[in-house]
Amino acid sequence: MDKVKFFAIFLPVLVGLAFLFRILVPIVIATVAICIITMILFGKKNNNEFFRKFQAKEPTKFVCIECGYYHNENTCPKCGSKIKKYYTKP
Repeated sequence: MDKVKFFAIFLPVLVGLAFLFRILVPIVIATVAICIITMILFGKKNNNEFFRKFQAKEPTKFVCIECGYYHNENTCPKCGSKIKKYYTKP
């Protein structure tokens, strides 16, 4: 009779724990994955030392819309215009 009481008490507890782990484990894995992805994205945004080796070595180039001069400054050094677009190699 003791075994029946034991299983009557602990079987629902064990089933409940199994159900709880089945729900919580994917949530924990997803949370860890989201944290890792967020750290990677913020690391790239803040230009950390770890991500510098993966970035392009050449500087950013812009093309002035008004005069067509290639530069990497905020304003065009040739005409002083701030209207520019990002230069991509053809």
